[in-house]
Amino acid sequence: MTTSNGHSIVIKTGHGNLHVNPFWLENNLHVHLKIGKSGSCESADTEAIARMINVALKYGAPVEEIVGHLSNIACEHVVIGKSSSIADGISRALKDLPKRE
Repeated sequence: MTTSNGHSIVIKTGHGNLHVNPFWLENNLHVHLKIGKSGSCESADTEAIARMINVALKYGAPVEEIVGHLSNIACEHVVIGKSSSIADGISRALKDLPKRE
């Protein structure tokens, strides 16, 4: 996992690099997720997960709860040294987010 530009977290997955961009909007944490090229199935699924995470956060779900549900999900594109799936990569990025003061 690497951090670039101060706010973008890059997670290596079997589907390519997953870019996780957390940001605060109206006192609520939001995440923007990007993987692969636009229009791909991976990109669409990742956008769907991001939307669901943002709804959960909007209604007060703790980040730790979201992390617990997404971690350790594996897919057929498991590569040693990388996250076992896009969902697992998202959970790793969210787990390490600093708390807002």
